[in-house]
Amino acid sequence: MTTIKTNGTDSAATLIEVEKAILQRRIAEAAYYRAQKRGFEPGFEEEDWVEAEREILCALQNTGDF
Repeated sequence: MTTIKTNGTDSAATLIEVEKAILQRRIAEAAYYRAQKRGFEPGFEEEDWVEAEREILCALQNTGDF
């Protein structure tokens, strides 16, 4: 898990936003590699994203960590 130290009262909210951003980035990267693997053929963007999201969330569920 990513740890960020802040001095503000919003540190928990900040940490959640950072973790959400990390998750989004990981999903986007996985979707990109799925598209690359099939030669970036158009029309499969949503499928790439959904499958990448499923892949990343399953991996997180199995490991319990980023």
